[in-house]
Amino acid sequence: MLTPEQIAIRRQTLGASDAPIILGISPWSNEHDIWMSKQGIDVTNESQAMRLGNYLQRGIAMEAINQVGGSIIADDPHAVHANGWAAATPDCIIRQDERNVILEIKCTHEKAWDVVPEHYILQVHWQCWVHGIEQAYIAVLHGSSQVKVYEINIDLKSDWFSDCVTKCKKWWDTHIILGVEPIWGRGPANEPTKKAIRAAAGTSIEIDDALLGVLQRCVELKTEISWREEELKTLETAVKETLDSREIGIRDGKTLVTWKETTSKSFDSSAFKKAEPLVAAKYQKESVSRRYLLKDDAITSYTGVTA
Repeated sequence: MLTPEQIAIRRQTLGASDAPIILGISPWSNEHDIWMSKQGIDVTNESQAMRLGNYLQRGIAMEAINQVGGSIIADDPHAVHANGWAAATPDCIIRQDERNVILEIKCTHEKAWDVVPEHYILQVHWQCWVHGIEQAYIAVLHGSSQVKVYEINIDLKSDWFSDCVTKCKKWWDTHIILGVEPIWGRGPANEPTKKAIRAAAGTSIEIDDALLGVLQRCVELKTEISWREEELKTLETAVKETLDSREIGIRDGKTLVTWKETTSKSFDSSAFKKAEPLVAAKYQKESVSRRYLLKDDAITSYTGVTA
């Protein structure tokens, strides 16, 4: 948690958590609250969730290091950029493979993310820019028991980040240097900047109308297949109930259906691992694959398909 001295210093600069709010890509706070805080008026009420996040920070960091390696060399390291108006205080800096790496800590009730939210990607870029570091991780406690570490590809020379810095400098000059009070409340989300960050992250693309139509048809077919599978299951149950204890169904001397007992053997890998864990570990083979998963509810919300 920040000391009064650190809070006073933060009022004199724009920090890594300020930038996403100013640019309209963060769900937290608004630019007027940022302006108020720079005037020395703190409008943020510390919640229990915020305090718990601070208390858990060290434990999450240690689990992250257990996963990715390295050691903590600085907690809450504050730095001001050479330009004098930008600053950053990441949660940790770790030493890993003869390089310094930003480690930012988050807590959320959400399940593991498909993609890191855009405001956090901007936040760690800002931290790297200020501290002169070129690599970052975000360690997240999802729910109450899963810590997942996300490696962020840092590109401080990207057009989107340069644009963000330029806009933040303009905001600083207008609202802090010239003293122009920004509007109250939160404006509409800055979708162009969010889209640019998503595209630069390289793990996602924007779905166009053509592909959206393909996804719509996929959901329709999945729904239809589900209905057919349920119907087939019901019909097969009716046949089995009719056969009862008999094994063969005949029509005009021809066998149309059989329901016979079969015996098969399978290797109980779970029991073997429990009985011989060291031996089992020697023969474990790791493979990497990509899991294809349609987000039916999300697609339905765009297309109006009834799943």
